[in-house]
Amino acid sequence: MAPKSSQSQSSKKSANITGEEIHGVLSLTYVRNHTKEFIQNYLLSLKVLQFTRNNILILLVIFLFSYLFVWNGLLLCCYNLAKGAQLFLTFGSAPPGHLKPLGFHQPPIPDGVTEMFEFPSPQQFWKEFVQASKPVIFRGVAKKLPAFSLWTDDFLRLHYGHIHMSVEVKKKEDRTAATLLMLFSDFLRQYEEKPYYLVESLHFSFLKEIGIPKILQCGNLQKSLVDIVGWLSSGGTKSVLHIDSMDNLNCILDGSKVAFLVNHTLTKNVNIDYEDGSYSGVDVEKVDMYRYPGLQDVPWYNVTINPGDCIFIPYMWFHSVQSTKQRNLAFNIWFHHLLYFNESDCEGKELQEFLPFYMLGMPSSEKRRQERRQLADSTRHQVN
Repeated sequence: MAPKSSQSQSSKKSANITGEEIHGVLSLTYVRNHTKEFIQNYLLSLKVLQFTRNNILILLVIFLFSYLFVWNGLLLCCYNLAKGAQLFLTFGSAPPGHLKPLGFHQPPIPDGVTEMFEFPSPQQFWKEFVQASKPVIFRGVAKKLPAFSLWTDDFLRLHYGHIHMSVEVKKKEDRTAATLLMLFSDFLRQYEEKPYYLVESLHFSFLKEIGIPKILQCGNLQKSLVDIVGWLSSGGTKSVLHIDSMDNLNCILDGSKVAFLVNHTLTKNVNIDYEDGSYSGVDVEKVDMYRYPGLQDVPWYNVTINPGDCIFIPYMWFHSVQSTKQRNLAFNIWFHHLLYFNESDCEGKELQEFLPFYMLGMPSSEKRRQERRQLADSTRHQVN
């Protein structure tokens, strides 16, 4: 009986082993299948999740840059506002006279220019005004000249219309602009409608109706004459702010002129910034006080000269001259700055209010122009 029982147990054991093995195989198959499915689903979910994270990352980057842009913009805006406030507190409003006509920065010097109603002697004129470098106005003295009553447009056309003249094409002075050469009669026909401005060394034939004033008739002043220039426009002319290398006597025959004058000692205040060294680029109608800050503090003289008046503007004084809006006719006499007055030259001479120019043997207008250009060149070297 024992052997049979032992065999029975062995068979049962084999059956159990076989069942366990089968169950294990089935379990592994299940796990393998489900694991495969799980892994596939998980990996798929990872792909979706990865795609979503990329989107989120992109959105975060966009948001970050937008935030930084807006924040920096706000900071920059606040900085500019603060800077503007600081500048305003530091400098206040724009400087006096900024973007306004020349002379608006401060009132002119009161009673600054001497006025006389007749010519003094040449000695007094040289000592008190030429040597002392002081401007002076001689009221009404030019009314004694024949030209004062004769020089209408009709008279000038009839007697001098055949003479060729150099004409500026702008009433506001532009020293870089070209000039026109035309018959005086053509100029007289057009200058009231066009912005023409005649500035020309006067032909000798004009000089018989004007003359050399008493103040320049002896002491070697009469030998220092350089040129006589005519000025004619329909008014509204404006010169640059400039200096001249000669003394200047300007006489008005028709219309009025207003002059802005600055003492020659104030060179540091006036920026002479053009190549020839004799004028400033400042816009006399709209002064940029930031570009020309020296003008903010410059004291100045304001003078108005009317028909019959003559004004002496000393050598190297800064000035800008504007004419009123009406026919404006004038002439000026350029003469060398005389450092020494020859007293003996005046002894025994009978002086006249105006002496005809032909008595002095004046050179031709072309020679006078050439000498004036040479003097302008010398001014450039002095300033530079």
